[in-house]
Amino acid sequence: RGLGRAFLQAVIRKTFEELKAARLWLDVFADNARARAAYRRAGFVEDGTENRVDWRDVPLVVMSISAGDDWTPVG
Repeated sequence: RGLGRAFLQAVIRKTFEELKAARLWLDVFADNARARAAYRRAGFVEDGTENRVDWRDVPLVVMSISAGDDWTPVG
C-alpha cells in the first residue's frame, strides 16, 4: 500500500522542515532486513550496532539521517 513509506517521509519532513532538527535517528532490530532496506531507501544510514539487545536477544542497529542528507519528500 505504501503507507509506511508515506508515513516515514512525513516524519522526516516534519523533523527537518517544521521542527528544524539537525538529525533524526532510530533503532531497528538487526535481523529486520526489510525495515533496514526501507530506511536506507528513505536516506538513513547505519551508524552502528548497539551493545544492548532486545527481549529476543537480537542486537539493535542505530540508523540516522541528517538535515543536509539527500532525502526526497513524498507528495
